[in-house]
Amino acid sequence: MLYLILYGLFLLSPVVKEDPDPKDKTGKGSYILHEKNSQEQCDKCHNPSVVEARLGQYSKSQHFRGRSFRRARTGECAPCHTHEGFLDVVKNNTSAEFKADPANTSVFRNSYVASDSSLVYPGPIICFTCHSSVHTRHTPDEFYPLSSTKPVPMTMWGGLKTISLRRENSNLCAKCHQPRPVISLSGKPVDYSMLTEKKSSVFNSALLSYSTGVHYGTQSAIFSGTGGVEFGSGYRNSAHTEKASCTDCH
Repeated sequence: MLYLILYGLFLLSPVVKEDPDPKDKTGKGSYILHEKNSQEQCDKCHNPSVVEARLGQYSKSQHFRGRSFRRARTGECAPCHTHEGFLDVVKNNTSAEFKADPANTSVFRNSYVASDSSLVYPGPIICFTCHSSVHTRHTPDEFYPLSSTKPVPMTMWGGLKTISLRRENSNLCAKCHQPRPVISLSGKPVDYSMLTEKKSSVFNSALLSYSTGVHYGTQSAIFSGTGGVEFGSGYRNSAHTEKASCTDCH
């Protein structure tokens, strides 16, 4: 509700038009301000078919709900449940590698955690989390580029396998909507390759809860056909990988 109120106040507040500064030679996109036709400029985006439509879609999404970010005050949860945590791991290109805990080298931790500085005042996933270019150019195309479209190292595999979708915008979604890493009871990462090498063996070494494990958040792995344990050969990916993106359906 707070975000809707702030959004409403923004629409009612005095506005000015920003145009590219012709004297800017830095390439950083400096702007000059003037009031002429300011409302007309804002209306290019702030209208029922652009910003207002997207705001309506966002308000119906799980990203809008505040339940998740209120519990995400840890470095492990923040990258995908808070605005600050997500941008932190994007900015720092945070690794998904498993590393030994300095306090106990027999126990491993996944490196994909947010910095302590991003945990001070965490907020929910908002428009600017994914659309980091909004209000930088003040043009209808400024929803792009997105915060990140790079190939995504899988935390489940400690970064040894990567999700790289042809429709690159989907890589943004894959950064969070992927299986979580699991540590075995011995403190070491689960070696999934052993499931293929020793098919007759029974493995029961992972400590699981309702929100951990490879069966939680598998959307991008299934969509891309990446990271699963394959028995035999002859697997083929769905045509969706080539011809569709996450946002085509969602």
